[in-house]
Amino acid sequence: MWAVRCMCAFSALAQLNLGIAYATWGAVGTVATPVAGYFLYRQKITKIGLFALALIIVSIVVLNLYG
Repeated sequence: MWAVRCMCAFSALAQLNLGIAYATWGAVGTVATPVAGYFLYRQKITKIGLFALALIIVSIVVLNLYG
């Protein structure tokens, strides 16, 4: 399974900018972690936390569109 993931990542990087791909991957993990905590462990996300997650999502969308 690890080899398949690596092959997919390498084939994607042949067409994508490495910096943008890495930033997107990091942002997905950063956003997914508190969302998973909310649904799996009933952890609370504050309004400031939601705002921060929204900023991360918007920044990655802008980076992918104009970066």
